Amino acid sequence: AIELLAKVAARAPDPDAPARDLLSRRLIARDGTDEKLEQMVEALRYYGVDDAPGFTLPARDGETVSLEELRGDVVVVAFWGLAEDLPAEFPHLVELNEQYENEPVAFISIDGGQRPGAAETFLDEQGAVHIILNDREREAFDAYGVRGIPTTCIIDHAGRLMYRHIGFSEGMEERFAAEVAI
Repeated sequence: AIELLAKVAARAPDPDAPARDLLSRRLIARDGTDEKLEQMVEALRYYGVDDAPGFTLPARDGETVSLEELRGDVVVVAFWGLAEDLPAEFPHLVELNEQYENEPVAFISIDGGQRPGAAETFLDEQGAVHIILNDREREAFDAYGVRGIPTTCIIDHAGRLMYRHIGFSEGMEERFAAEVAI
């Protein structure tokens, strides 16, 4: 599916056309039907061919932030939660935010549900200055298919979801830095 889309996109008169439209036209031209479209779109969902799902969520400071406001920047979105083991990824996001402070890169952490006081304490202790959002209704979690914590997504300057990773292990911050640099 990815190979087919790459061929289609290379010939597309409009490189910003949604992947679904490109695939539908190509499948109909090739097979006379786009019966397999949903399967292919689902397979491609996390490979930089669809727009990232939008969201508008409240920030720690009481303001709201929408993904659309950040279009033009690379956006690193980390879905996280506070459990017995504090998020191992979080200190690395704080470091990456500092590293890319003068670049068109935005770092966002989104927690779901009601934020407990322990989470506020954790954020203060981490020296978090990047954008911290709360998704009480877990709508962004659902839109991004978050099934494990942490889940990190990287959205390119055009608003396409380019990278998605579930979990965190030492060394992942180097992978995130490489993806952001693309």
